[in-house]
Amino acid sequence: MMEIIKPDYDNCILNIIASILKHFGAQTEYSTIELLDRILLKDYKNIVLMVFDGMGVDILEKHLPHTSFLRSNMKQQVTSVFPSTTTAAMTAYYSGLSPNEHGWLGWSLYFKEFNGCIPLQIRIVLQN
Repeated sequence: MMEIIKPDYDNCILNIIASILKHFGAQTEYSTIELLDRILLKDYKNIVLMVFDGMGVDILEKHLPHTSFLRSNMKQQVTSVFPSTTTAAMTAYYSGLSPNEHGWLGWSLYFKEFNGCIPLQIRIVLQN
């Protein structure tokens, strides 16, 4: 049985972006990742963020030995956003906003009534 991992919005991809934004003096409503903040104290002019879509820790542990480059250099595990679709997650990286804020959950959706894919933007509105 697969373990369900829930997003941790104090330790997720949005917090990576928050740390980068903080490094460059930009405002963000999200908390930062302390480890990344300490690394960025070196006052880097450029930061390269590489995103490997769908390559979580489980995949690394299943397919790579402990001594592999990726596993031996892993510093901290973070979660994705919810929903953890490529569209929602990549838009969170691009914008620094959660899926609830940016509203992109999928690129397109097939509608049989139109016999085609239609570009899709869904806005989730949560109310108390």
